[in-house]
Amino acid sequence: MRVKNAFGYFHFFFPLTSFAGWLELEETYNENFYYSTPSVKKSGDHVTVTILSDIKQMDPDGEMSRTGDYEFNCVKEKFRNLSAVHYAEPMGQGRQIMISRVVGEWVSIHEKTLANKVHAIICQ
Repeated sequence: MRVKNAFGYFHFFFPLTSFAGWLELEETYNENFYYSTPSVKKSGDHVTVTILSDIKQMDPDGEMSRTGDYEFNCVKEKFRNLSAVHYAEPMGQGRQIMISRVVGEWVSIHEKTLANKVHAIICQ
């Protein structure tokens, strides 16, 4: 199992459907992005959420999906990754290929990105 900062793996530069507790955020040509409503936890101006990236075609490392925990600062409009797990099967299932508990730097949220969409949903 390899460990690294997983921030780069979630492409936050991008009608809700549901799949086993996950609500769809966005579909791209190579991935579907979901979030878990039970994972949304608010504390003051901060909200944490778990995001799932379901990959349509296995990547070179054998990954088919990734989950990540993210923290959003609703007032400052910033976010950072808290942890990530990469899986060998779709929808966060199967063997864990990589686990990261590296907390990332705060990143500004830009318009027309997945981060912006998540921010709008969880920071209501």
